[in-house]
Amino acid sequence: MKIWVDIKNSHEPLFFRSLAAGLSGHEFLFTARDYIEVTKLLDRYGYHYTTVGRHHGRKLIMKLYGLIHRELGLFFRTGKFDVSLSHGSVHAVHVAAAKRKKSIQIYDNDLPTLNNRLALPFLDYLIIPESIDRQKFQRFSKRLKIFTFDGFKEDIYVADHRPDPAFMDGLPFTDFVAVRPEALNAEYVPADVRSIVPQLLRELDRAGIGILYLPRYPQDREWGKEARNIFIPPEPLNGLDVCHYARAVLTGSGTFAREAAAMGTPAVSFYPGEELLSVDREMIRRGWMIHSREPSEIVDFVRSARRKPLDRERTRGNETQDKRPQEPKKEEEEPKAERSEAERSEAERHKGEKAEGEGKKADEIRQERIEKERTKEQRTGKERTEEEKAKVESTEEKRAQEEKTRDERMSRERARSAQRAVIGIIDDILSTIKTPSRSS
Repeated sequence: MKIWVDIKNSHEPLFFRSLAAGLSGHEFLFTARDYIEVTKLLDRYGYHYTTVGRHHGRKLIMKLYGLIHRELGLFFRTGKFDVSLSHGSVHAVHVAAAKRKKSIQIYDNDLPTLNNRLALPFLDYLIIPESIDRQKFQRFSKRLKIFTFDGFKEDIYVADHRPDPAFMDGLPFTDFVAVRPEALNAEYVPADVRSIVPQLLRELDRAGIGILYLPRYPQDREWGKEARNIFIPPEPLNGLDVCHYARAVLTGSGTFAREAAAMGTPAVSFYPGEELLSVDREMIRRGWMIHSREPSEIVDFVRSARRKPLDRERTRGNETQDKRPQEPKKEEEEPKAERSEAERSEAERHKGEKAEGEGKKADEIRQERIEKERTKEQRTGKERTEEEKAKVESTEEKRAQEEKTRDERMSRERARSAQRAVIGIIDDILSTIKTPSRSS
């Protein structure tokens, strides 16, 4: 069966790469909208595709013009296909309906957007996370067949991610947060919203936190010019690699935050809409991410989420040798001799003075010995404390690494389960569609 896939946003190249790999035995036709990083990412991942149309900004009249213009282009340039598959592409749904072909969407935006109002009445099959109330979509079309799966759409491609070991070589720091601005040109964002990114970048910079800044639109670059500890990559990056290596991911739209959250990375959404998506609320309920539009609160969250390697360097004192003073040699006793009373008295006096001097000297020697013993014990105790501290930190670091590995494994297993479920649903849908016809 020939499946037409229309790609319009920057997360979709990875999304559909995983789906196409799982839907074996089918032929795929790819089209793409020229929008932000989409075509560059498609080139990076080796897609063969046709570019049709572009984004026309947030003004309604221009959106409608762009809608009609792109759908006409798709109608004539897609040729023959049997079913369309997309993630929220109203263009794909309309063109498939015009060509009397079935359309399938995997989608998670359950808000009453213009896109949903235009697409859902013409859509045949919809696949959504089970955390979404299906009635939010069903109200737009009673004939729409809705399927649910346990998980999130991000799981579908997180399941196949393997971190690029050379990713960090292209960054000027080893510890960073990723920042992605709001999609202010999207129709679901209120027109009077002001971005919090300029203030957020300033506060992160003041806190000495490395910033991997990922501008969405060309004008977004201006906000990063004043920051010192900031890096804007010259080419689009693999978003999942960013999520894997970042201390935290801070984004003005939901998908990037959900990608990070699905991978176990601390995530903040500062989405500016009046209402959050059901999938975002579910992740917040689970404690996988937070939502905030207060820059200071976000920076505090980042500080607490810091993943700093333990410092293994230790300063150790040199071992102190035990240089105990030798016992003073006893004076040889004088041979007994007959002495006069005066001599005996003088001798007794000298003997008393000598004994007193030797006693003082012995006390000094004893005190010196005690001080040296105390110093030795203090040094030994300090060394022992540092050794114990090093062992504790090494154990904690090992435990943290084991927990991270375990969490990543569990996240991947959960994601694979969701991926298998979605691919199974699509396979079942395709099996109900008639054998490919020769009509266009």
